[in-house]
Amino acid sequence: MKKIKLYIMSLLMVLPLAIVASLDIFSEWLQFRPLGDMLNTGNIVALFCIILIILAFCFHLEFNNKSKDAFDSLPVSITAIENVNSEFISFFMTLLAVLAFDLTSVRGAILFIMVLILFGCLFVKTELFYSNPCFAILKYHIYRVNTKNNTIPEKSIVICRDKLSEGDYISTIKLSEHVFFCKKAN
Repeated sequence: MKKIKLYIMSLLMVLPLAIVASLDIFSEWLQFRPLGDMLNTGNIVALFCIILIILAFCFHLEFNNKSKDAFDSLPVSITAIENVNSEFISFFMTLLAVLAFDLTSVRGAILFIMVLILFGCLFVKTELFYSNPCFAILKYHIYRVNTKNNTIPEKSIVICRDKLSEGDYISTIKLSEHVFFCKKAN
């Protein structure tokens, strides 16, 4: 479930763009349409996106609260580290492709939702949910690390608010088999 929540959080940068592309509440000359005319495909897609944005913010608050105190492990030393922050960009650019659909048509709306679900399945199964572009905005860093005595699997991904370097000690929360949220230990 953590993976799905992180995936929904990762959509936070694309969903407002989808709202702008699909929202249709004005007639010509910026006059509001009658309520009956607003129940069209574009506005239903916009409402779906608004619901996902609200969920994403709720999941973000939950993630921040859990990451403050519930660490699974004693601090371990980092023996090798690689910064992989650039993976944010590839995920974001992939998600932008869903905006190519005509979100005001029924076919485009169905394709939009199907592609979001397909991307979600793909990113959760391949454990790429950590390449969340929102993490970049919220000043998180993503690293591929090895730890002393391989306390966590070799070349695991850690998500951290702190900048890390070799020799630092971290405490972790397991998100999946090879992805961890961590905090720099004092």
